[in-house]
Amino acid sequence: MSYKINEKLRDELKRPLGDLIKDIDASPRIKELKGRIIISVGDRTTERLEEIGLNPKVEIVDGMEKRKSRALPGNDIDIKTFVKNPQGTITASSIEAIKCAVRIEQRTRIIVEGEEDLLAIPCIIYSKKGWVIAYGQPNEGMVIVEVEDKVRRLARSYLKRMQQ
Repeated sequence: MSYKINEKLRDELKRPLGDLIKDIDASPRIKELKGRIIISVGDRTTERLEEIGLNPKVEIVDGMEKRKSRALPGNDIDIKTFVKNPQGTITASSIEAIKCAVRIEQRTRIIVEGEEDLLAIPCIIYSKKGWVIAYGQPNEGMVIVEVEDKVRRLARSYLKRMQQ
């Protein structure tokens, strides 16, 4: 099964699911996450966290930034896995990779062939309460989502609306 975004939902997802941290304000707020379990979605987001000494438990990257190729973040990682996830979709294999990465102890990098932008949704659904999901908000900054029941319900509703 795969999930595909529609135009109405695309507009809704332009609103951050958590706290939007503007790039110029990012470092102090991000440093507050020290000691928390973090899942990062996006190359620049992952790189930004690593620059200030935070190592996400799960990194989801695609080697692209604003549709241009870039080098993957350089952090040491225990496990690397590869998934296909076309633009505007969430594939079953991406969801399974996220579920697996959340369950195991090792730090995991999921390398996406396609686009990782929507994968914050299953990260919110399948991560544990109290974890943090960090993802990029294009041209604005980084979104920090504290996983709790309310945001998990919202993420589930988005995924259900994407079901094909």
